[in-house]
Amino acid sequence: MARWHGVDETTIRKWVHGYWVHGAVSVKRKYARYSRELKLFVLQQIRSEGLSDREAAARFDIRNRAIIGLWRRQYDEGA
Repeated sequence: MARWHGVDETTIRKWVHGYWVHGAVSVKRKYARYSRELKLFVLQQIRSEGLSDREAAARFDIRNRAIIGLWRRQYDEGA
């Protein structure tokens, strides 16, 4: 299926998982803006529960898990 549509299999799995956890809204959204409060909450949950960025992205419906690393760097730098 992924090859047929020219999409990476990991991306397909992420979309399916997002749909199971968050419903249709997770696959309809194109762009997301995350509040400062949510960013801090996600980072706190990662630290307190030992979540990976992948787990946190799935739990909080964050499309691009790499953005969590950016948030972490910004937090650590005081930005």
